[in-house]
Amino acid sequence: MYLLMYEIKKQQRMVNRKLQELMKMFDDYSCDCYEEEQILMKDLKRQLFILDKRLMELMDYCNCSRTPCHCKCPKPDPDPPTPPVLLAPAYAYAYTTSGGNEGGTVRFEIATPRHDDIELTSEGLKVLRTGLYQISYTATVEAGSVTNTASFRIDVNDEIQVQPSIIETTVSQHLAFTLLFSLLEGDVVKLVADLPEGYRYTNATLQLLQVE
Repeated sequence: MYLLMYEIKKQQRMVNRKLQELMKMFDDYSCDCYEEEQILMKDLKRQLFILDKRLMELMDYCNCSRTPCHCKCPKPDPDPPTPPVLLAPAYAYAYTTSGGNEGGTVRFEIATPRHDDIELTSEGLKVLRTGLYQISYTATVEAGSVTNTASFRIDVNDEIQVQPSIIETTVSQHLAFTLLFSLLEGDVVKLVADLPEGYRYTNATLQLLQVE
């Protein structure tokens, strides 16, 4: 059925083209006295009318919204669905090139590699996309001569202390911690150190990786 409709449309185009050529010839010569050409024009118009009628009948017959189509010819494939747009996960890796011997927020100097949806600020890493993130940090603690407790933890903004992230030590050692945490757009993730007198840290890093 669809092949037949295609052939009818093809014939329509051919008849239309001949009709246009014939009408152009009349315009070029400004003459309406060619009897044979006028007869041919009438015949072409009649053919075009018949083709239009046949095409309308076929379309009415094969309109599946009103009448089931019993034709055996293959129907055109539907357009494939548009695949969803997948965003690359946001990520950032910040680190210090020097250590520190004072407590408070660790000031990271460099963030690379870094996705555009995470910014390095004076306080830490600011996320620009809501999601679930893997947060990791490391630091090397150098203990003083007097035994005291040094600790590191993750804070989000100025309100949230992530308690599971707290690591305490009384000796020199390398600390490392990872957890999953939901962050909102605009949240700033900080690494906070609590250092007793005589203690210092080096090689501090902070990493964010969006997992969903």
